[in-house]
Amino acid sequence: MTRSANIPRMNDDARKSLGKRIRELRETLGFSQIDLAKKVGKQSAAYIAFLESGERNISTIDLMVLAKALGTTVSELVGEQGSSKKVQFMQALRNSGDLDKEDKQKIMQYYEFLKSTKGEK
Repeated sequence: MTRSANIPRMNDDARKSLGKRIRELRETLGFSQIDLAKKVGKQSAAYIAFLESGERNISTIDLMVLAKALGTTVSELVGEQGSSKKVQFMQALRNSGDLDKEDKQKIMQYYEFLKSTKGEK
């Protein structure tokens, strides 16, 4: 038996849901697909595009690396637990139509700074 035969695959709905969360977090952080691909050690934006469209399965290791690059946890990324304060903040920031991409990035950096001074995760 091959190793991959022991690992359950995500169904289409789960892949699409994961892809949607990846895209939302990526856009909130102001990353392009190529920016995120490079952060997770990939050479091409196509990898992220396939994940976001739900057309590709993802390994556990890649899922862990991706969650870290997006500033979240695997559980939150796959929708197994409620959103953390950070994810809720990022979603609110993403939905604020009055701010441009640069302003959102600055606010996110400030949020990270404040969080680090409080020791919050």
